[in-house]
Amino acid sequence: MQFAVLMNTKFWLSSMAALMLLVSPASFGNEEPRRVMYFPFDPDITTNFIKLDETRHLGYIRVAIEAAVSNPVDLGIVEHHAPLLRSAFVEIFGAAQEGKVRSMTGREELRQECITTAQELLERETGRPVIENLLFTTYMYQ
Repeated sequence: MQFAVLMNTKFWLSSMAALMLLVSPASFGNEEPRRVMYFPFDPDITTNFIKLDETRHLGYIRVAIEAAVSNPVDLGIVEHHAPLLRSAFVEIFGAAQEGKVRSMTGREELRQECITTAQELLERETGRPVIENLLFTTYMYQ
């Protein structure tokens, strides 16, 4: 019985070692690692949103956004079009309702909406989406 367990263990260990060799970075050839660069929108995006309580007061939101690009040339393109993108971000956050601003799922929906809008605007301006992703590095609301 012990012999069978020992052989089974050796089989699994040798199988895992072979699998690790097959998937090792050396097996992928001379591929360059993909480099991601980030463009920070400075200063932070700051705007108001409408609170849905009885008084309908305004809420305040401040978001630091960084755009992820994979080409150094794209950093210049994003910087050139930053005013257009900032304006679009302010409109998106300003139109958001309090529930969306305060929830984690709402925050992700806002991020996805910002990504889609930024890609559409840049595609219209440059012929390609340029931005791969957006990161919210600061997200404060009141």
